[in-house]
Amino acid sequence: MTAREFTIAGVDGCRSKRGQWLAVLADADFTVSQVAVHHSIASLVSSSPSLRVIGIDIPIGLPSGKQKFRQCDLQAQEAVGPRRSSVFLTPPRVVLDAPDYPTANEWVNQIWGKGFNLMAFHLLKRIRDVDSYVRAHGQGMVKEIHPEVCFKAMKGGSLESKKTVEGLAQRLALLTNSTSKAVVNQSERDRYGSGAKLDDLYDALAALWTARRILEGNSKRLPENPEKDAEGLLMEINY
Repeated sequence: MTAREFTIAGVDGCRSKRGQWLAVLADADFTVSQVAVHHSIASLVSSSPSLRVIGIDIPIGLPSGKQKFRQCDLQAQEAVGPRRSSVFLTPPRVVLDAPDYPTANEWVNQIWGKGFNLMAFHLLKRIRDVDSYVRAHGQGMVKEIHPEVCFKAMKGGSLESKKTVEGLAQRLALLTNSTSKAVVNQSERDRYGSGAKLDDLYDALAALWTARRILEGNSKRLPENPEKDAEGLLMEINY
């Protein structure tokens, strides 16, 4: 199967010399898959013209003005319970223009009344990439997900941290049961050439699971009636 025949993709950020996005592409039946690393979402889309849904772990739709926090983030934190710290509060749109962390931290503190997480600051490059793409092309194909919300939906309960052996084993079992053993096994083999970490791969596979649910019309979202940001983008987390 060529990349042109892939219809869904699950994408997570990664630290690889080959790019900043780890993508797992598959057909809608979860019979074949391919792992790829890209520098931009535009590159992923152009390399796989038959893609219909991309589930991605990155905020889409950014708060501004009176929208201090996104309801989808707050509801996601509540949904995952003990794993709530894994759901970062999405920074206000103005921070995308910050030249450095001290400036971003100052701007966020003026709006939130508290500091800005350094780890979240490092996500700004990826947020800019996706924000630029969806403002130009819309949200018809690219859908925000959060892995912990996806895994919670698969299991019906909370998981151990993905940084633990037990947490990774839980995620592997859920993905094997919810997607397909063939896709999971092939993805794990392909990962070694991508330079991505195992937990990044599992997060991308969780996004792939949601992408299929969206394609089939079986997905859900937080909140049920999402708000729009100043650019007209829906602020929602799909699962």
